[in-house]
Amino acid sequence: MIGKVLIPTHTGLKVLDIISICYCKAFNKVTEIILENGQSYVLNKTLDDTKKLFPKAAFFRCHRSYIVNLYHVSEINKTFIDCLVLNNGTCIKLSRRKEKEFIDQFNSFQLN
Repeated sequence: MIGKVLIPTHTGLKVLDIISICYCKAFNKVTEIILENGQSYVLNKTLDDTKKLFPKAAFFRCHRSYIVNLYHVSEINKTFIDCLVLNNGTCIKLSRRKEKEFIDQFNSFQLN
C-alpha cells in the first residue's frame, strides 16, 4: 500500500503517507485522523466524507465512529467487547454486525 493523501488543515493541505494513518475517529461532526507516530489532525468532515479520501481496500468502517487502516490491525479481541487491536495496542470497537464483512475485507486486503 504505497501512496499519499492530501488532508485539509487550517493552514492549507497536509500530505500524509497512507500507511502512517492508523485510524479515524468521529465526534461532533468532525473527524480526527490518528497517525502511527501519535500525531493527529482534525477535519471538518464527517466520517463518510473522510473515508472517501482513502483507498477503499485498505480502510474499513468498523463502527459508526471509527475507520481503521487494515495495515495496522493485529488481532480481533473478543474478551470483553469486540474490538480490533492495532499494532500500537489501541483497541477500536468492531460492530458485531460488521464482523463478517471485516474478515472478508481483511482477507482480501492481505491477498493484494
